[in-house]
Amino acid sequence: MKLYLILILSVLSLLIYQVDARQLTGYCQSHIHEEISLYGFNGLENYLLSQSETDSNGNFVLEYPEDYTGIGYIKISDTTGFYLVLHELDINVNITYTDKILNVDFTNSYENKIFKEYAVQHTQRENALSAWRYLQQLYDHSDLLNKDRNYKKLIDDEIESIKYDDYNYLINLEKATYVSWYLPKRKLLDDMSNSIKISKEDIPKYVEQFREIDLDDLKLIRSGLYQDLLICHFILIEKMNIAFDSILYEMNISIDYIIENLSRNNILLSKTALYLFNMFEKRSLIKSSEYLALAMLSNESCLLDTNVAKRFETYRKMKEGKIAPDFVFNDDIFKNGVPFTSASSLSQINSKYKLIIFGASWCETCTSELSSLMNLYDKMKSKSIEVIFVSLDTEQSQFKKYSSKFPFISYCDYQKWNSRPVMDYLVFATPTIFLLDSKNQIFKRPISIEHVKSIVDSME
Repeated sequence: MKLYLILILSVLSLLIYQVDARQLTGYCQSHIHEEISLYGFNGLENYLLSQSETDSNGNFVLEYPEDYTGIGYIKISDTTGFYLVLHELDINVNITYTDKILNVDFTNSYENKIFKEYAVQHTQRENALSAWRYLQQLYDHSDLLNKDRNYKKLIDDEIESIKYDDYNYLINLEKATYVSWYLPKRKLLDDMSNSIKISKEDIPKYVEQFREIDLDDLKLIRSGLYQDLLICHFILIEKMNIAFDSILYEMNISIDYIIENLSRNNILLSKTALYLFNMFEKRSLIKSSEYLALAMLSNESCLLDTNVAKRFETYRKMKEGKIAPDFVFNDDIFKNGVPFTSASSLSQINSKYKLIIFGASWCETCTSELSSLMNLYDKMKSKSIEVIFVSLDTEQSQFKKYSSKFPFISYCDYQKWNSRPVMDYLVFATPTIFLLDSKNQIFKRPISIEHVKSIVDSME
């Protein structure tokens, strides 16, 4: 009886597995007995859907979840791979090489044939448009050429005709297919990118079109386009021909849209907010970082990871204009490798400005940044800026060795993340930098020593 039940359960589990999996078969004779992987997308991330190995004839089978509809990426080797549409029940692909060029053919996939066909046609149309637009500019800006209105009309008509052919191709795709949704979004991303170089007057239009996209749509989340659309959208705003304050205003509108649009997807919202926050900081868009951080902290529907919340909190409690916490030097403090006794607390350091940099000997980025800071130190001293390095090291010998070469003040209480200055300044990563004035008011929040250098250069 037990054996009978085991057999029944085994059959049922096999049936369930078959129902819940789709199959992608393929042939790649040039890669025998090699690993082949299929990746899917989840918003800002990609992840492994399936993995197999080609047999002695180059055949392979990849099984992936039935509920995955989106774009996939097949990785054959470290340098070879291609994208495909994962929507149909069974897909077969033949992979060959001609003169070391990868060729991919689908024998039973309508959507992937369309995917490949449009990629070729769209590229040809874009190349043609580029040539016609070049001629259009010549005729528009040349007193000699723009006299001939017939040629100019011919050029204008041809440009519109090519655009219409592309548009017509997309709207006539079968609505039940994934490509009927994906390809217009892929084209939008191309148009957004091209507008920066070709037609800046179209930027406001594409900014608005982004704000109409449902970012919580599973088709988008699995498209592999999510991250690129975010990046391109905010770069477009930066490139708008408007005052900087207006650029920041537009960014705030988009930040609000993203937070509201993703309000029902807590995980994706948190990851997207952190991704944008990092992007803004890298591009020195500190006001946008601050606006995003404060907006996320006030969003009661989003439960933030503790470290993320701490990072955002720095823009509420430690933003420019706030008075930074004072702290006492109650452990080892050195300057030029010898004990420093001129001040027993941060507030007692007599300088017009104080640059505090949190770091550690085990932080590779810190070592690079501190090396640059040493080269900048003499110039900073001439501008009355004193440097205080607060170390998160835990070993006294390591801290002394590491800080011995620094010409500026170095302090450590060996408590790592539980250090009082670290906790008071809400430090969540190293290096973290603050520039204070003589009253310990936060003057700037530099994101790097290169940023510090630009601030120092701008000081009189």
